[in-house]
Amino acid sequence: DALGMGPKEMLFTSIAEEWSDSAGKSNRMRAGGSGWGPRELTPEFFYMPEAFVNYQNLPFPGSEEGHVVLPPWVGGAEARGRRAAMERATEFVRVHRAALESDYVTRELPKWIDLMFGIKQGGSKAKV
Repeated sequence: DALGMGPKEMLFTSIAEEWSDSAGKSNRMRAGGSGWGPRELTPEFFYMPEAFVNYQNLPFPGSEEGHVVLPPWVGGAEARGRRAAMERATEFVRVHRAALESDYVTRELPKWIDLMFGIKQGGSKAKV
């Protein structure tokens, strides 16, 4: 491709679109269809707001400035420019990190790990 970054299908441009696409593809796979499952939640969601800002002004699809389109709850979508994009990305990462470090996630994470990677992947233990 023109940017030398692989197929455009691999570029991440919108949180909402990725969530919607992943849910649809995951549902199709569970129904025996083809496609790939949801992408993993990358560590950048929890520590690196720079990952969501187009510092190089590359011609990425998405917003008019090429930054990753964040959910409306982040706020400030009407503001333009790299500084505003970084402020939104910083808030997005702050909220994700707070959730990851919450008591709820600390308590529930082992269950998710067992379901995704461990003893609850199959058999009688896979039942909820």
